[in-house]
Amino acid sequence: MKTRGKPVDISAINVSELEYWIRESSDRQNAIKCQALIALTKNVSVTSVCTVLDITRETLRQWRKRISDEGVEGLTVKKGK
Repeated sequence: MKTRGKPVDISAINVSELEYWIRESSDRQNAIKCQALIALTKNVSVTSVCTVLDITRETLRQWRKRISDEGVEGLTVKKGK
C-alpha cells in the first residue's frame, strides 16, 4: 500500500485569482507557478506536480509560502535573484 505524506496547506491559494493572473500576465514562468498551485487545490499530489514540472518539493513549498505571505505578487521573480 502506498503511503501518503502530510496534507499540504492550500488555504491561501485563491484559484480564481491565479486563473485571472494566468490570463492577464504574459510571463510564462508565473503561469507555470500558478498552474502548479491550482493543481494542488484539485488534489493532485505534490509528487506528481513536482515530477511533471521537474521542480523540487522545496520549490513548491516556497511558492505556497509566497502565496500565503504576499499573495499572487509573491510569485513574481524577485530582482537580483
